[in-house]
Amino acid sequence: MLGTVAHHRTGQTATPETLNDGYALGLTLSAALLVAAVLVALTVLRRTSPPSGAEQSDDRDPLPARD
Repeated sequence: MLGTVAHHRTGQTATPETLNDGYALGLTLSAALLVAAVLVALTVLRRTSPPSGAEQSDDRDPLPARD
């Protein structure tokens, strides 16, 4: 995908300037995708993390004692 974006920006003539523009766009897009992936990962980790010690409550019934 990033190569396609770079190729589209470069166009039909491959001069050093157009190649630079194409790959600069591709790398910028990859950095933006990385930031988005980090934000998604942090959101998921916050939602699935176990509660801290202060937030834990022992609502479970104790196990019956064995004789």
